[in-house]
Amino acid sequence: MPPGATTWEKKNTMSTIDLMFVSRDISDRVIQCAVRKDLDQSSDYNPISTILMLATCEMPVLTRKLWKEADYVHMRTWVRGEIQRLDESSLATKQDIDSSLEGLMTIMQSAVERFVPTTQVSDRSKSY
Repeated sequence: MPPGATTWEKKNTMSTIDLMFVSRDISDRVIQCAVRKDLDQSSDYNPISTILMLATCEMPVLTRKLWKEADYVHMRTWVRGEIQRLDESSLATKQDIDSSLEGLMTIMQSAVERFVPTTQVSDRSKSY
């Protein structure tokens, strides 16, 4: 709002008594702040219009695994079958071992995705 803008009028008296206060972060986002006499409602106070440039951000959906509801019977069977497919014939070098462990980790991560249900975390959820 321009300095000295009239925000209150009564008879022949005028004053700037209504102000808008914002933080420094928000002050950079003020597009317009002005007295809007066209919005007057027959009051001795002049309406102030403030337009801010605000953007909302989408909050990521938080999820968690329901370990108590996992299908461990089918998970074990599936993991056994997948592990048998790993080529463990040659574990002679560090690279062979790393490759085998990477395959094992991939199997376990896939098993969790397949057999452990996921739920969305509510803002009312208790974290234990």
